Amino acid sequence: MQALTFKENHTNFHIGNLLSKIGNWTVFQAVDSNGFLGSIHIFKNEAINNKNNLS
Repeated sequence: MQALTFKENHTNFHIGNLLSKIGNWTVFQAVDSNGFLGSIHIFKNEAINNKNNLS
């Protein structure tokens, strides 16, 4: 599991699994509010401020 934070809004974050990095894009599967892996998100790498591994 990883947590992603973003440059534009440091309070906005997603928790889930990094699926792949393709060129300038990161494909991420987020955990939903019930704790299940849910939607797939695609982010530009430059929009991501920080990636943290969760244990």
